[in-house]
Order: sequence, then C-alpha cells, then structure tokens
Amino acid sequence: MKNSIKKDVVAFSKLEKELHLFDRKYNGIEYWDAIRFSVCEAAFTSRFAVKKASKRKRFKLLKAIFMSLKSLVQYSLIGKRDILQFSMSRLHSRFFEYLEFPDKAKSILCKTWWTDTKLSDDYVIPEYPLKLCAKISSRKQEQDLVEREYLDELEQIFTARFGQSLTASQMEAMILSYISNRKVYISFFERLIKRTRCKLVILTCYYSDMYYYLIEAAHNQGIKVAELQHGVINNHIAYTYADKNRIYKHVPDYLLTFGDAHTEWVSLPEDEKVISTGSPYHQQMKKSIDEISTDDKLIIVYPKLSDTFERMVCELADSITGKGYRVIVKMHPGEADQFERYYPIIAQNKNLEIVTRQDKSIYYWLKSAKHHVMASSTVGFEAVMFDHTCIYIAGNVEHAQVQPLIDKKA
Repeated sequence: MKNSIKKDVVAFSKLEKELHLFDRKYNGIEYWDAIRFSVCEAAFTSRFAVKKASKRKRFKLLKAIFMSLKSLVQYSLIGKRDILQFSMSRLHSRFFEYLEFPDKAKSILCKTWWTDTKLSDDYVIPEYPLKLCAKISSRKQEQDLVEREYLDELEQIFTARFGQSLTASQMEAMILSYISNRKVYISFFERLIKRTRCKLVILTCYYSDMYYYLIEAAHNQGIKVAELQHGVINNHIAYTYADKNRIYKHVPDYLLTFGDAHTEWVSLPEDEKVISTGSPYHQQMKKSIDEISTDDKLIIVYPKLSDTFERMVCELADSITGKGYRVIVKMHPGEADQFERYYPIIAQNKNLEIVTRQDKSIYYWLKSAKHHVMASSTVGFEAVMFDHTCIYIAGNVEHAQVQPLIDKKA
C-alpha cells in the first residue's frame, strides 16, 4: 500500500470492527476478507491502473491450452510432498530459494508460469483450466439485493470518513468474482493437498486472489499455513486487525518475519503466531555480492509517485552531477515498462540515468552505490543492513514505510 499511513490503516481496521464487516454475507457467503485490502487501499490512495491491450489472443489461447496439458501430466507425477510452497510471481520466488528443511522432508514450489520449468521441476498450477471451469460451473448469480443496498451505504460511510471509496458496484463485482471462483479453486487445492499428503503450506502475500482459496482449503484439511514476510508491514491493512479475538478463515497460522522489530508493528488475530526467523535470501545475497565495489559518488534513487519527490530528485541531480556524482533512478519492476507515464518529470531530466532493466538484483545496486535516496520504499530496510550505505529519506512527502528507520535512529 503505497501511500496509506499507520493511523489511516488503524482507523480503517477499527471501522471494520465497528461495522462488523467480517460477518457480512453475500448470498450466504462471507466476503469481507477477500476485498478488504482493495477497499482499504482505495480509501487512501489513487494508483495508476494501466492495462496493455492484449495482442495475438488466439496464440495465447493455444499456448495456455498446451501448458495446461503439461500441468495435468505434472499433477499425475507429483507424488508425496511434505511441504507445498506457493510463489505468486517470479519476483517472489526468491524468498523460497534458500529455505532449509529437515533432510527427509520433501518440498515443491508451486507457481503459475512455465518459464524455465521442466516437467520434473516446480509444479505449475493449471490456472487457465481452473478459470475456465469456474466460469462454466458458476451459473449466473442472483444479485443479493439486501447486501447490494448495504454496499451502497458502505460506500457513503467510507467516503464520509476517508474522503474517497470504491463504488458499491466495484465492491460487488469483486465479491461476485470471489464467489464464482471459490468452489472450483478450493476443490482443486484440497485435491492437491490430499494427493501430496502435505503437512505444511508456505506462501507469501497471503491476501492475494488465489491464496484465499488455498488457505481455506488447507484449513479444511487441518493443514497449517505459514507466510513468509515479503515487504514492509508496519502500515499494511493485511497485518492490522482491530478485533484480535475473532476467528478468521483466511489468515495464516504463522507469520515468519525478517526480525524482532517487524513483530512490533503488526496487530494480528490471537490464533496467528508471529515468529522472527530472519531472511535466508537476504543473507545469501549479501554473501554473493562481496566482490562488487562501492562507488562513493554513485546515488541510487528509488522513485515514488509524487510530483514533489520528482522535483526534489531533479534538483538534486542538477546541483550535484557537475561535481562528479552520478544519479541513477532505479525503477520498480511494476513501473519500468511505462516509467515515462508514471514519472514524467524525472523522465525529462538529462542529468538522471534511468534504469528499467531488471537483470540485476536490488542487492547489486545496494552494494554498488554508497548513497540511497527514497521516500517510502522497502529498499530502506535492505539498505540499512549494509555498513557502507547512507540512506536519505524525503521527510516532506509521505514516508510511512520507512518511518521506523527514523524512529529507530538507523
């Protein structure tokens, strides 16, 4: 959540409790878990929603069908697995790379893409057949008129309290999508769990679309779910619950955090245990870049969607590049392909070097440069682990994610 701050998230969570939103049902099915992240984000942020036009649809359809057949073959070969690990993206796969399990424990990484994957490797979830089956099996749902009327009221409540809100129609569309996919996905994950006879599910970003179904399926089978921390959680609605005593269907049993400090920032249900484990990936990456030299006159900027921040970065570049410094703007993977649209002011400055490629890890850039400039970025927590780094935080724009670094006098 890019712009929300802790007090906003806490206020939203208290309103959830006040309105008993977790008890709300649409056509008899509780739905609030599945939409709370998006509703909270919409109450405090205005994010770009840029979608590229789809090309070569027929080719993509044929490819999806072929890959689905490969997934079915994989399913028949998967065998017993003690631990199922689920990665939501190529980027998140790094969190699973250096986990250590008992010698006899068998594990497998489950994902949704085939790139660099062989039949004998990671298990690829047949996402296309699941979506198709869900579409076929879900009849046209009748509108819950009572709940729709309540969503209209809820939109007004959020707008009055926070100044903006998802529309009732948007909330209803998300609910209908969640309900229509629910039966097929839960059935699939239950079958996968039974087939592998797994004893533990590990994932990142539990509040992602598919994982609601996965967590419910695992709990239906009596299987524990552990979440690996993947980013900053101090101002995040997914880790903030005002009502701790309630039982939540879609919350993991364990949250494994980067360290003790992170456990201080969450407010989770009583039945979810928080354990400080550190980050194996982080430790390995630090070792892997020992030979990279650090440039004392290299400045890396991690941009933020803010005109004020963009202008500050340009002023910095204009005033310092003549003194032998280089200023590189390292684009986030999700914004790299259209950075001119996200950051029009930065894009026009000739004293800035824009890096959009993602072939080098963030640790390469952390080791390469001494100076790191940001407003609100998870990179701050990675940078502070290096002795050579100087971290600069723009305090005159929203910087809640890295406020703990200031509070801890890092």
